[in-house]
Amino acid sequence: MGNEAPAQQIVLYGTAWCGDCWRATQVFKRLNVPYQYVDIDQDVDAAEWVQQLN
Repeated sequence: MGNEAPAQQIVLYGTAWCGDCWRATQVFKRLNVPYQYVDIDQDVDAAEWVQQLN
């Protein structure tokens, strides 16, 4: 999958309509925590991967 991030970076798989995802990104930004956001509404491979995990 092409969405791999460095081992020390948080990867947030979310959607624009997810309130928890929005809150998490706000905390990361406020605390200057590096993260990668993957919108699973836009990335079919990532959405399938998330489905497998769940």
